[in-house]
Amino acid sequence: MIKLEDKQNVEPVSAEYPYGNIKDDTGTGNGTPVNTAVYADIHQFFARMADQSGITINDLPDNATNGFQLFEALLASNVLGLKTGWSSEVTISTSNLKSPGRTFVLSTSKYKYKVFGKTLMILIDLTGVASAGPVADIYLDVEDTIAEKLKGSYLQIVQIFNGLVFRAISGDENPDFPTRKAIKIENIIGGDGVNDTQFAVHGSYVFEIE
Repeated sequence: MIKLEDKQNVEPVSAEYPYGNIKDDTGTGNGTPVNTAVYADIHQFFARMADQSGITINDLPDNATNGFQLFEALLASNVLGLKTGWSSEVTISTSNLKSPGRTFVLSTSKYKYKVFGKTLMILIDLTGVASAGPVADIYLDVEDTIAEKLKGSYLQIVQIFNGLVFRAISGDENPDFPTRKAIKIENIIGGDGVNDTQFAVHGSYVFEIE
């Protein structure tokens, strides 16, 4: 890449702008030009990030209607540094779901995860029917080397589900993996205590790690 400070008609490096800064044209041709030297690296960066993310580009402007694909690519790509790549898909069993007295029949039941930078992303695909009862929590196991670095609170929820609480838990709180830490997502399946519940959970959850 070409350093900003080495480009034509830019502000010099300063305490406020340690890499320099572009500047406006006052009408005398003294502004930072619109040319490949100034902008090519920027476009190449975003193009490479999108390509590495695996997202299918929709060729539409990013907005709330079309989706914020550059943001999604940032979360999913290699550019954030250390990344494990996606784990193999892990099957979610009914024992991973906890709600006193409820039974579950699962249609799709899988999740996978990866680390990039200082975040852990988990993708869940879970559908089925739950018998009547209170809301259900889910426990998901991850590798020990990742679990050891989990912080107690979530960093960000990429896709929001009302009422859900996300946190990392210690081994003694985890009924299925008593010697390991895990991810617990509370209230992942609703319930009114009276009727069976058909559920579909398709979400991305991001946890901060140390």
